[in-house]
Order: sequence, then structure tokens, then C-alpha cells
Amino acid sequence: MTGSKTPPTRPRPGRPLTADGLVDLASAFFFAVKEFGDVTTRAIRAQLGEEYSSNLVVATLGALAHRNAQRPRDLELATGASSASVSRVLNQLEESGDLVRIAHAAPEDGRAILLELTEQGRHIAAEIVAAVVSSFTDSSKPLRLATELLVSTGDPTHRSRQDTTSRSSTEPAIVALGRIGVILTGIMTSALDDIEVNAALALCLLHQSDGPVRPVTLSTALGLTTGATSKLLDRMETAGFVRRTYGGIAEDRRGVEVSATAIGEDRLALISTTVVDHSAEILHAFRLFEDLNEQPSTS
Repeated sequence: MTGSKTPPTRPRPGRPLTADGLVDLASAFFFAVKEFGDVTTRAIRAQLGEEYSSNLVVATLGALAHRNAQRPRDLELATGASSASVSRVLNQLEESGDLVRIAHAAPEDGRAILLELTEQGRHIAAEIVAAVVSSFTDSSKPLRLATELLVSTGDPTHRSRQDTTSRSSTEPAIVALGRIGVILTGIMTSALDDIEVNAALALCLLHQSDGPVRPVTLSTALGLTTGATSKLLDRMETAGFVRRTYGGIAEDRRGVEVSATAIGEDRLALISTTVVDHSAEILHAFRLFEDLNEQPSTS
């Protein structure tokens, strides 16, 4: 990686965490979460297919398996997603035969529509849990790193304990993890004018570098094709988050280098502080996942 530096995993004892240090830690955290997410997503895709691998689908199925006959509004609260996003996922799951809508099912509201999983939907939810647990050997290391990095941004453990006690002790890990995925995606994309999550990861990589990087470095780190990276950079450059320069590479005068602009750095700092604001909830979800892995199998 051209000009890459290794970000610190913890602030030095007795020293306050600077704004720049916070972004260092948050950048490393995002890549650890990316690795964790990649592992668990691959496990779900391999067992159930692409259509069941999104954070919102996982959280929705988990929430309905945990407490059936819920209203769409209940799922918005459980997953942290917008009503439009939840509606799209509900339509998808209904079309695939995983849930049904029951009209006039609430005595206090004759117009209410409740959602219930079918037997197929319950089976899918159980298979998602099994797939995620089966991936723990590969996902535990990045999960541990992400947890350590998040704790290093402050010491939110007291808030985490308080947050945990306010929740149901039986809250499913899959719902919590799916919700965190939805929330993190929302934080990163909303701060970057709804450009995809890879835009935030690209800014993280540029922040970690001592100087401009070549697009191939971004392609490799993000797992994107050359064409996809070029389109991502087009969108980021149009938004003012990065700049591309030409002619600065002695051995390749046509070569391109990418660097973050002041606007891009400011947006990354905003993302970093917003994630820290959610640190208690994120840690709660991570610990639920660790607990899930430690439970004896019921199969």
C-alpha cells in the first residue's frame, strides 16, 4: 500500500484522544467491521443466497422470529431503518413466501396489519443464525479488534452496561447485529451525500496514508474492480470529497493519484464522532454475538 501507515489501536495512557487520533481509530474500526461483515455475509450467501444477506433482511427476519405478529412500525424501531426501507424488505419477503400480512389483527385497531413469518420464514431465520455462528472461527478476530478499537475511542463500558439493562435480556444477537449494520451504513452514507459505504472506507484509507494513493490501492483494499473504483471516485470527486492528480508519478506520467480534500476529511471526522455516539449500542450487539457463539447448539 503506497504510503500506508498503521493506525494506533489505543491512545497512549494519560493522553487525551485528539480529533485526528479519533479518526485514526475509527478508520481502523471501519475496516475491522468490514472484515467481520464480509465473513458473516459470505456465510449467509453460501447457505441461503444473496437475497437473504443484507443487514435489513437479517434484522427483520430475526425480529419476527423473536416476536411474531408485529406491525411495520415495530420493525422500523427494531431494525433502525426507515419506513420506506422496511416496506421494500417486507415486500421482498412476502413475495418469496417468508411472511404473511394479517389484516385487522389488532383488537385495539381494526385497520392494523400485523406481520407473521411462515414456516419457511422461520426456517430461513434459523438458518441465518446457524450460518453466522458457523462463521465465528473466521469472524471472531476482526470482531475482537473492532471491539477493542471502539473501546479505545473513550471508555463507553459504563454506558454499554446501562444500555444493556434497558433492553430485553433475550434480544437476539442477529437482530442487534443486523440493526448495527443498518445504523453504520446510514451514518456513513448520510454524511457522504448518500454515496455508497465504500466512499467512507476510501476516505479511511486515504486518511491512513502518508500521501496520495493510486486507484489500484483502493481497488485492492475495497475488493472492487478497476471500473467500479473509477465510478466511485467519479462520484466522490463530484461531491468534493477527493481530488485526482495526474503527472506526479515519475515512472508513469499518465498515472493517477488520489487524495482526500478538506471537505472529505471533515466528513470523515463527522462519521467518526457519530459512530462513537453509538458506541454503547454497537458494543452491546458485538457482545450479544459473542454470547450467541458460546451457547450450546440446539440442533
